[in-house]
Amino acid sequence: GMVVTEVDPSGPAAQRGIRPGDVILDVAGRSVSSLRDVREALTAARADGRRSALIRLRSGEGQRFVAIPLNPS
Repeated sequence: GMVVTEVDPSGPAAQRGIRPGDVILDVAGRSVSSLRDVREALTAARADGRRSALIRLRSGEGQRFVAIPLNPS
């Protein structure tokens, strides 16, 4: 996984409860361990025509899923 170190307080991640210290385990069904992995998974989801990507996180409460909207590239 990849540890979240910063979150834009006015961005969609913050609005969905993603906080620094959360660990991103996978994005759109792809395991991630780096920022590059996250970007590649989001790019692939956009290329597949998805309007959002499901992110699996580990945080203090355990694991959870968050849907993040994708802007067209």
